[in-house]
Amino acid sequence: MRLKAQPRVRFLSSLDPVESCAIATFAIDGADHPKLAQKLLDEHAIVVSHMKHAKFEGFRIVPNVSMTLKEIDYFADVVERLLKTGAVT
Repeated sequence: MRLKAQPRVRFLSSLDPVESCAIATFAIDGADHPKLAQKLLDEHAIVVSHMKHAKFEGFRIVPNVSMTLKEIDYFADVVERLLKTGAVT
C-alpha cells in the first residue's frame, strides 16, 4: 500500500480486500516499463512481469508465500527511490 501514496503509481487491480489477493498489477505514469523491469532485475534482483495490453501497460507482481515483510519493503523502497531519482523513464 505504500506505493499507492506515490502520485505516478496507479494500481490496475482492485485493492478492495473482497476482490484482491497476493497478485497486484500497477503502472507508473511516464515510465518505460520494459526498461524498468530489466533495471529491477539487473540492479536489484527483483522480478516483475511486464504486461502490455491495448488498454494498459504495467507490472504484475506476485509475492511468493515464503517472502518476508522485509523483502516486500525492499521492493517498495527500490521503487520509491527510482521514482524519487527519476530513474523510471
